[in-house]
Amino acid sequence: KKVYKLILQFTESEKKTERKESIHKNIEKFEDMAKNSVSKDKIKNKQKEQSL
Repeated sequence: KKVYKLILQFTESEKKTERKESIHKNIEKFEDMAKNSVSKDKIKNKQKEQSL
């Protein structure tokens, strides 16, 4: 039973770290997307200014 409990605790902590890592990855993806969209907007604005 003790071994079983240890295994359970280990898998739980593994799940928690996986969850944290996936959240972190999602945040990084979101930040990248935000940066990309901002730079795209800047490019669009520059093109508009040049065409005027």
